[in-house]
Amino acid sequence: MPRGRLCLSFVLLAMLASACASAPRASEASADVDMPGEREIRPVVQVDPLRCTDRATIPLVEHVINAKWSADSSALAVARVVTIPSHVTITGYEEESRISVLNIRTGAVRELGQGSRPEWSASGAYLSYWRDDGYLYVNLNGTIAAKIETSDPEVRWKGDDLYYWYADEIRVWHAGEVRTVSRVDPEFMIHYPHDDAYFSADAALFTLTRYSLDGIAERWVGETDTGQVEPLGEAGVTFSEWGPRGETLLTRSNTELVLRGIEGSRSVTPLSGFAGRVHGWTADGQLLVGAVSPTVPGGNAFDTLTVLDQLGEKTGVAILPNLFGTRSFSPDGSYFAGVSRTGLYTTALDLYRCGVAAAYAAVPRADPAARSRQARIDQDSPVGASACSTRTRSRAATTTRPRRSFRSATTSRAASPSPSSA
Repeated sequence: MPRGRLCLSFVLLAMLASACASAPRASEASADVDMPGEREIRPVVQVDPLRCTDRATIPLVEHVINAKWSADSSALAVARVVTIPSHVTITGYEEESRISVLNIRTGAVRELGQGSRPEWSASGAYLSYWRDDGYLYVNLNGTIAAKIETSDPEVRWKGDDLYYWYADEIRVWHAGEVRTVSRVDPEFMIHYPHDDAYFSADAALFTLTRYSLDGIAERWVGETDTGQVEPLGEAGVTFSEWGPRGETLLTRSNTELVLRGIEGSRSVTPLSGFAGRVHGWTADGQLLVGAVSPTVPGGNAFDTLTVLDQLGEKTGVAILPNLFGTRSFSPDGSYFAGVSRTGLYTTALDLYRCGVAAAYAAVPRADPAARSRQARIDQDSPVGASACSTRTRSRAATTTRPRRSFRSATTSRAASPSPSSA
């Protein structure tokens, strides 16, 4: 073979080998390309923000009568009853309401002393509460920033402005200064507890209710800036309440719910369409209506409540524990707080996380009874105490007459109700 052709053959052979080496193999996947089945397929789990079934661990805070969330959902201000020694009562003790602040993240509890009806400012810097001496106190970082004389214990924070009543005046406190916003007609001067006055969530409106000894209640609604008052205008109203946002007003009668909003909107919903007549509010201001299961010492059940928007339209359901007392969502919707029974005569603050995955069962099982709670229930229960004393007598009989007393002790146990059924 001529030398030229031989060199050309070697060149072509080298080019062919180089091309084969640079071409990707069919059995090897490129690092930049996802091959079918290469990545794990994970199911998408939808989270239900109104499903609050995961109990959070918090310190024991007993005998709670009221609880209010801070605006950033980081703390709960709790009013609770404590027993203190007394030399002036026949029992030797008396009950006092005190304010405690629970830090949700750390679990730390800070005591603020005697007080009730706690309310947070929007910034969280101020906490107001009512004391037995008849004054409203404003707490700032553990110190008393103000002592205010008011005519009604119900107040409303708008930002760091505190709206309250004094006689026929609506006043606002801000950073140590007080000014009068408006005056109502002397006919509507507040006389607590014969009168109740509540501000809307934005403090722009207020309701006024006057109770008579014959059981009749007269109701009005007014404007904060002007003090102008007019009749509520709803027939047969037995209860009224402002929603947690804006100017939404709920009124209830024996047969229907009415939601009144801004610009005159009004929706009417018959109560007969719900499983129960207990109502509440979501964090974003939607209405909850339904039945709440009876409380059981030692554990909580979960209830399904209907959710209504501001137009009265059903938008879904919420699954909540059957807590009682001040049942409320945190402002960011991540927690649901209330009170649980821990014994026949004791209660404690309880907290549940919201946003549990909807992939679980539609109706969760009841929260199981804790052994620590059950022991307290047995101790509190008269039936349980009777059963314990019966067993004690039976054991004593067993010591003196082993054979015959064993049968009698067995009979006594069978006849006595068990502590767990008390």
